[in-house]
Amino acid sequence: MAMGVQNYNILYSCVYEKERGNEQFVEENALGIVLSGELHLYSNGGTVVFKKNSIGLIRRNQLAKSMKLPEAKGKPFRAINILLDQNALW
Repeated sequence: MAMGVQNYNILYSCVYEKERGNEQFVEENALGIVLSGELHLYSNGGTVVFKKNSIGLIRRNQLAKSMKLPEAKGKPFRAINILLDQNALW
């Protein structure tokens, strides 16, 4: 029995200073959790703020811009994002 190779993209972010991202095209659905700090996500659907311990799902094929804010106590912004391609969802 042959088994195919599956690729799952996991991204860990750790930012110590306020970081404003460029506008990016989101090619795949993404599931993320903010471990510390705050994430502001700007898209054509409006602005969404993800605070510490928030989980969010971003749908594919849209433009988005983000701003990552560390906590005031010197703790960095930290998040884990999992990019879910179409094969992973089937």
